[in-house]
Amino acid sequence: MASKRCLPTRFFEDPDVMSLSSKDAQLILIGLVLMADDEGRELAHASLISRKLDYTPDLVEQVLSELEANELIILYQVGRHRYYSLTRWKHWQSLSLAKITPSKHPAPPSEKGEKTVSLSSSDESEHSQGDGGISQGNSGKSGESPSQYNLSQYNLSQRKLSEEQDHKAQPLPPANVIPFPPSTDGDANEEQKGKDLEALTAQVATILQLPANAALSRLVYEFAHEPHLSLTGEADAAREWIDDRQRNRKGKRMSPAFFREWLKRECASIHKRRSSLSEHEATGTENRTPTSPPTSKSLAGKSLMHMEQQYQQFQAQRGPRKGG
Repeated sequence: MASKRCLPTRFFEDPDVMSLSSKDAQLILIGLVLMADDEGRELAHASLISRKLDYTPDLVEQVLSELEANELIILYQVGRHRYYSLTRWKHWQSLSLAKITPSKHPAPPSEKGEKTVSLSSSDESEHSQGDGGISQGNSGKSGESPSQYNLSQYNLSQRKLSEEQDHKAQPLPPANVIPFPPSTDGDANEEQKGKDLEALTAQVATILQLPANAALSRLVYEFAHEPHLSLTGEADAAREWIDDRQRNRKGKRMSPAFFREWLKRECASIHKRRSSLSEHEATGTENRTPTSPPTSKSLAGKSLMHMEQQYQQFQAQRGPRKGG
């Protein structure tokens, strides 16, 4: 792997880089460039990146979502691990083919929807030349394993083929027996839930004035099942806060990462209020109202016995009245 990385001289003048919410986000992006292999890929584990760059895992996770929203990286899951791929890697780096070490990490899903299982040597050669001489797969040699994305498509087709063979191997019912059709209620419910989440994502994106991209879809899916939380209502409040110059004095911009922090803060506030209410219900302090009967101490009042004693002393000093 090459020991040096390149950045353009106008890196900080790039509109997508300038729109990041903080300087820490820009520095983490530079760190991702330095950590990436010769094909611009690396593990996207927040805990691992936080140890290397000396940032908290929460901040790293927030910045990863923000970078994906700004189309500076691609986040994708393969198996148990998540990876990132820098979208502008070939524009920033100038590595010769002889010095490139093939990536050990799987390639991101193809943007063109390519579903071929493997490429022949001639196809791989044309693919490499069309991309400026840098292969997008795990290797550019024939006979090697295909990319992880294509491998997953291959495994899926193999699994479907195995299920079809198992179905054919089962004995057919007798001619006088009508098989009961399987229930499709579960699939219909899942499909309806997916449509509802897509519609909710579109509503939130319209309110926030953001594109309904993958980052916003994951955010909506994460918080849609949170009780006592209205995503559309919180989107209205967050948009109003961003547009209010008196409250938004630092000029923060709306992004999926900003809205995620907004929702996390609101969820914490809701849980705190509910915990406080539960404590009051457990101790019974909620039953004390201003209309409750007064206590015995409030009914006692002040004693007037000392006034009688003072009056008797006054009469004794005064003496008997004249003519009495």
